[in-house]
Amino acid sequence: MDIRHLKHIVALADEGTFTAAAARVHIVQSALSVSVRELESELGVQLVERTTRRTSLTPAGEMFVAKARSTLLHLDDAVQAVRAFKGVVQGRLRIGILQSLAPYIRLPELLESMRSRYPGIEFTVRSLTSKQGPALVASGDIDLSFHPACPDEKTRGVEVTPFIEDALVVVCAKSHALAGRRDLRVDRLSEQRLVHLSPERTLRKVTDRILDEHGLVNEVVYEVNDVETMLQFVSSGLGVAVVPSKLASYSTHRNALRSLRLVAAGKTLPKWRVVILTRETSPGSETGLRMAKDIFLAEVPKFLRK
Repeated sequence: MDIRHLKHIVALADEGTFTAAAARVHIVQSALSVSVRELESELGVQLVERTTRRTSLTPAGEMFVAKARSTLLHLDDAVQAVRAFKGVVQGRLRIGILQSLAPYIRLPELLESMRSRYPGIEFTVRSLTSKQGPALVASGDIDLSFHPACPDEKTRGVEVTPFIEDALVVVCAKSHALAGRRDLRVDRLSEQRLVHLSPERTLRKVTDRILDEHGLVNEVVYEVNDVETMLQFVSSGLGVAVVPSKLASYSTHRNALRSLRLVAAGKTLPKWRVVILTRETSPGSETGLRMAKDIFLAEVPKFLRK
């Protein structure tokens, strides 16, 4: 018995016919039939029920195929581990990220480092909206996504790994009446003209939750679709906004802004959280992809912005 026997019986179990299984393992049908009979002869038990239309496994065959799958998976893991040791891990990793999360991670530098160390891994990066990430990860269209955490969002089949926490601040123009302050109580937000993101955006949901928890009603002066536009409006003196501190400090409008700590008497305010979304994987998932993903995630903390 050798590895080819295991691959042949697993292919037959998956495909259901000798013709399809032979095509999958790139041999002629007669050779596959001989291979399966050799295996049955060595084991001393019938593994396959042969009919004119379709082939099915016997109970012994079902048990053997389950063990064969596990053996082949462990073998593949061993091969990939050796390749990883030699620096030749192979796979393709499709990454998604929101443009607004770029201030948290030096992604171009991370990818350049990974490409030089693991030339066998192909990387693609896709810019996403906040609504796209979970669905694309769940469907398998991307392999992982950097995504703002929203307590109300749960997507079946998606694993969520905590990544970064950031304090929320209030930003205003340097000419604004609040510009001389160091902090602002949450209850004073109701006195301000707020520039908001559109309701479906995660930051808007977090901001609305803070206002609701403190019983505040606020006048929404402007609603925009992205953080940079929101900060442009704020820097022009059209209102104030609640944003994560890192986004304010890395904005192209940062020189025209002042940031104030957002505080609440006797309460802990929620923080802005960024998570990494990955698809839940089964033991039989592609080993190269799993290893590429694990290597990438292990490297990410080295490339966080200070």
